[in-house]
Amino acid sequence: MLIVILVCVAGSFRASPVCAGEDEPALSLDDARRLALSGNASYSMAKLDFNAAEIQFEMSQADALMRPSVVAVKKAENARKNTARALVAKEQALMLDVDSAYYSLLSAQMRWDIRKKAEEQAKDALRIVTLKYDAGLASKVEVISAEIQVQRASSETLSAEGDLELAALTFKQILGLSLDMKVIALGAPESIAEDREEIDFDEDLARVLTNRPEIVEIRDALEIAELEVEFSDNDYTPEL
Repeated sequence: MLIVILVCVAGSFRASPVCAGEDEPALSLDDARRLALSGNASYSMAKLDFNAAEIQFEMSQADALMRPSVVAVKKAENARKNTARALVAKEQALMLDVDSAYYSLLSAQMRWDIRKKAEEQAKDALRIVTLKYDAGLASKVEVISAEIQVQRASSETLSAEGDLELAALTFKQILGLSLDMKVIALGAPESIAEDREEIDFDEDLARVLTNRPEIVEIRDALEIAELEVEFSDNDYTPEL
């Protein structure tokens, strides 16, 4: 629901002075996703794990040329598959985090913009009622009421600014950017609502259950155990 709302209003939203500047990058959602894939620490570690598993698999194949071991190769192959699945899962989770942080930042920018405009309107109203009071056309009560409205609007602006700073901080942490850098979210993709696909719950549930890491690990361990039993019964097989 939030995404749909943002899609509707993002077109009319423009970066406010507190959000934008000449040295402040304005990022689209695609920009944010690309930066996260190269800068997020957790995802980078997952890539290192995958690369290490690839190297280990290649080493096991090389060792198998001199000391054939079906089980050792199978273990290395399973380790590579598991790290590959973990990398894909990490990327999917990262994209969800990026999208959530991006829209939170965009929403915070919009809220700040609305609060700031409301504060300016309250100040204009105070100036008008003050002029009327000086001309004898307004009462002191009206002036006090306008002053209270300005104070309330200023407080709401400060609160919105704090929310904006927090949203920006979370966004930069996920992307792996410097916390001192100031960034703004450009807006929601116009096609986001059109790109949604129908969800088959039963099919998705079956796929998730089949590919759950613990289930895959058990299945792989069973395959290795079967190989160990098969080759242990054969006196002519090489060392496993």
